[in-house]
Amino acid sequence: MNNIKFTISETSKRNAERDIKTFATKITTGVEKEIFKAAVNIRNKAILVVPVDTGRLRSSVEIDFFKSEPSATIGSDVTYAYPVEMKNRAFLFPAYESEKPIFRKALKKALRAQR
Repeated sequence: MNNIKFTISETSKRNAERDIKTFATKITTGVEKEIFKAAVNIRNKAILVVPVDTGRLRSSVEIDFFKSEPSATIGSDVTYAYPVEMKNRAFLFPAYESEKPIFRKALKKALRAQR
């Protein structure tokens, strides 16, 4: 059996580790940016079509962004938000569905840019 040996200098090892971390940071930053933009767009689309009586539900639609994931949650803490949404998929689901292809395209573009 033939053995192949190679040696990597400490400097090369540190440079490679640095480059990998830099690449990972760029990818994560690009993904976070696109998730945030999509979440804002979904929220904005949802509040345009949410049923309005007093305006409380519309003003309660918020975004929680979790950088550690990265992910975002769009929703409301108003007790009747869920029943309103489930009745004919009133506002969040249509906003999500309309943003989904835009987000996918933007995410692919952001990932390609980091290659």
